Amino acid sequence: MFPPTSLFENDAGATAMPLAATLSQGRIVQQGKNAIVIGASMAGLLTARVLADFYEQVRILERDPLESGTRQGVPQGRHVHVMLVGGANAIQSLFPALFDELAQRGAVVADFSTKDVFWFHHGVRKLPATVPVKMYCMTRPFLEQQVRERLMSLPNIIWHNRSVQRLLADEKQTRITGVSVEPLKAGKAAETLEADLVIDASGRGSRASQWLEELGYAKPSETSVGIHIGYASRFFERPKKIPPDWKILGVYTQAPTTRKYGVIQSVEGNRWLVTLAGNLRDYPPADEAGFLEFARQLDHPELYTWIHNATPLSGIVTHRFPTHLWRRYEQLSRFPDGFLIVGDAVCSFNPIYGQGMSVSALEAQALHRCLGEGFTRNTLWRRFFQSAADIIKSPWMLGTGADFLYPQTEGTRPFATNFLNWYTSRLYRACGSDPLIATRFYEVMNMLKGPTTIFGPRVFMHVLATAKSQSQPGRANN
Repeated sequence: MFPPTSLFENDAGATAMPLAATLSQGRIVQQGKNAIVIGASMAGLLTARVLADFYEQVRILERDPLESGTRQGVPQGRHVHVMLVGGANAIQSLFPALFDELAQRGAVVADFSTKDVFWFHHGVRKLPATVPVKMYCMTRPFLEQQVRERLMSLPNIIWHNRSVQRLLADEKQTRITGVSVEPLKAGKAAETLEADLVIDASGRGSRASQWLEELGYAKPSETSVGIHIGYASRFFERPKKIPPDWKILGVYTQAPTTRKYGVIQSVEGNRWLVTLAGNLRDYPPADEAGFLEFARQLDHPELYTWIHNATPLSGIVTHRFPTHLWRRYEQLSRFPDGFLIVGDAVCSFNPIYGQGMSVSALEAQALHRCLGEGFTRNTLWRRFFQSAADIIKSPWMLGTGADFLYPQTEGTRPFATNFLNWYTSRLYRACGSDPLIATRFYEVMNMLKGPTTIFGPRVFMHVLATAKSQSQPGRANN
């Protein structure tokens, strides 16, 4: 759930060049007059920012009132959210000053190379980073609002409070030409909106496959992994008299023996956002006594010690998430031109690993590249969906692999699961005693390096050596 490595640097350590700079350097080629984005999710907002570089007019269609704070379509928005470094880099390239301004407006900056972060996982506290690391802590509605404000300043972005009913296509049904929408206010008639490109960013509940089937296209196959995780969250007042020496606290499980998670995140407004979670239907209760008792049962007492006397600022809200779900659009052989699907509408991850927003941000970068390179008939969707699959496969492997440590997890286990479980459990424990292993783990978790990094010869030998030393009497690490 945490992004622990240098913020805003790529593999070579160079600062990512803002995509906005390509416009001033004359690299943008206009692709059409009108584009439509279905949904004002983070994926939708970032997609709209990309399209604003290539289309004269971009319409964002969102069914939830934008002034309502947490949108009904994002129930997980009320719980702890993080932005992995790979995703933060991508957003920074679209909105160059965003993160500095977030800090000025109240986001809490935590440094992973100091005591700012307390992360207990698999029975050990992870070592700090060996280089300065920044993480911006805030609520999901706060982040979305700041991004929306920047989009509203763009003259070619138009917002509509509308619900999309279906896609419109040409006579041969080979190209999407717009959408049919229904205004959410009573007495308003349905209308059609034309577009050169329509992008569905409506989230896990997307009806894209149904719309495509109505036009004669095959539904994509789906891959799912069932973990059945539940959340309960509430705000607390951040202590003023004797504050802790950390800004973020996380207590994670020791799979497969324990199932309970807990996170305290310092957020805007001098508050703590506390989220408790449990795998395999070990759901945290929504009553105060049950909430505290669940926290008391975590693998480390630090979280309970702080919240059992803290002052609550809100009620307890809950959310349940059944499965990782990946709709395999990249495997389709036939698809209409003028239509794409992004974000959770393609793949939704177990939220405990904080991968969703970062994957959406990287997909927005991929879309910018695809549009910037130009495309001919029937090529944009192929190139984008393959690019999205390439982005998804690593976090999918890491997230589902961690969940497959539990034998009760539902889904088809990949080849060599037993070996992977044996190795990763030792890797997690080694993060508490070996700086090299901890650093490599952080890089992979933050989508800065591929998963093969944690299986390289040097890391592999360190994991084995650390595991051997920890198994000797008197050498247990806690």
